[in-house]
Amino acid sequence: DALPAVIAIKAPADGATINAGPTQFRANVFADGHGTPTITWKRGTTNLGTGSPVTATLPPGTHDVTATATWPDGTVATDKIRVTVVNHAPTVHIVSPNDDTTVPTYAQSEAIPFQGTSFEPDGGSLTNSQVSWRLDGATTPFATGHNPTVPTNAAPGLHTVTFRGCDAFGACGTDTVQINIRANGPNLPPSVQI
Repeated sequence: DALPAVIAIKAPADGATINAGPTQFRANVFADGHGTPTITWKRGTTNLGTGSPVTATLPPGTHDVTATATWPDGTVATDKIRVTVVNHAPTVHIVSPNDDTTVPTYAQSEAIPFQGTSFEPDGGSLTNSQVSWRLDGATTPFATGHNPTVPTNAAPGLHTVTFRGCDAFGACGTDTVQINIRANGPNLPPSVQI
């Protein structure tokens, strides 16, 4: 009873480097005789949640995280840690078209089935709105999503297609493939899709 009420953050450790993405914050309390506290978490002035544990996503950078325990009798205790959040760029890969053996050739107006995969090192994969397809370094994509089937309508010749994926914090990954575009002939191939 003589000891003061205390809250101690147990995870992550003070000074830890953590990945961007959902992180669990956990604290222990000692409050003999004060009742059950309400535990609130903040990053600076931003609320992260209530309880222990809580899961929150912090932006890249160095942050002070504070846990505050408030007991029914008005007793308050706090603990603070500093963590550094590192964001890793996503990895993207073009599955199709594939230029590993020969450069694939398509007609100008032919719908090309593009397929790409994405992996977010900090958890999961990117959404379809976070990935795009670009031609010859263009800033504007000609398609979005992991599996679009669209024509490029590019001029005849060799072109570089870039598959680009960016996470919520702006880190991006890319993969490229070369394709050859030929002029439309009198007998265009049919367009099929499963």
